[in-house]
Amino acid sequence: MLGQTLFFLYRTIYSNLPLLQLVMLIGCALGLVMLANYRCHNPLMSGAKPDQLLLYYVMSVLGELPGIPGLFIACIFCASLR
Repeated sequence: MLGQTLFFLYRTIYSNLPLLQLVMLIGCALGLVMLANYRCHNPLMSGAKPDQLLLYYVMSVLGELPGIPGLFIACIFCASLR
């Protein structure tokens, strides 16, 4: 075991639980926002792949702001490296 005591392990698990729920809540909210935005226009019919819908949404909403889509992509790559 990596922890010193069983209490330390339980404390670590229970302290991470609210943060994991927050990440799940943000992901579900983002999915609902994308569903509401594309309720009449299906981006899958225009050639977007299902694994690229988040990037498609960011480019359609924030595409006119210079640097913001690139910053978003950089944050995604940074999070995937960790």
